[in-house]
Amino acid sequence: MTIKGYIDAKETIRNAKLKGITVNEYIETMWNIRGRTKKIIDKLLSIAKLKPQSHCLEIGAGTGRYLSELKRIYSEITCEIYEPNEDWAAWIQEQYSLKGLTRRNPDGYSLKDTKTGTIDLCSAHAVFTYLDTMVTFFYLKEASRCLCKGGYLFFDIIDMDRQDIVTIIDQNIVDKPSYMILLSQKAIINFLEKLHVHLLDKFLLPYDNDFSTYLLFQKHI
Repeated sequence: MTIKGYIDAKETIRNAKLKGITVNEYIETMWNIRGRTKKIIDKLLSIAKLKPQSHCLEIGAGTGRYLSELKRIYSEITCEIYEPNEDWAAWIQEQYSLKGLTRRNPDGYSLKDTKTGTIDLCSAHAVFTYLDTMVTFFYLKEASRCLCKGGYLFFDIIDMDRQDIVTIIDQNIVDKPSYMILLSQKAIINFLEKLHVHLLDKFLLPYDNDFSTYLLFQKHI
């Protein structure tokens, strides 16, 4: 399955090779977000105490940028990915097939192929910013199920509770409706607390055109 509107994998990979740079470097240069991926992972790892052999899961792994950065720091981690874009999923599998990667079959709302209590870190980057709200909450419920005790849940949202949200809305519906899905940080925190997954930290990204709020949770039971 290929997701409509997502950047083309074959073209992106080909262009990166022509320029003699990695796919990650090409994407960050193209989107003018150089250093973004590293800053996010560095921030995560400054708080989350992951073991070098942690077992991770990424929802919507996309181009594999975040997995690549994790692997650079913790080469021994293993990872499961749920990526619905067939070309990018194949690319990630090709890159990490011999390095502890398991490609799962996505159904668009669950983590059905992952066993309960087996994941040390579940993450999603720029995924819940465009999924239907109830689908996001189902994923959060599934992620909570998959986490082991002490495991971490890390993702970003467009937070409808932030004080400048009206300005952000105005900026993004100038000519047509925006793809952005707004979520209530308060509702997410309350929902996850009922599943014994509690907020550890949150932070905003230092980019003028990026409105994501990152949230880091940890499972207590």
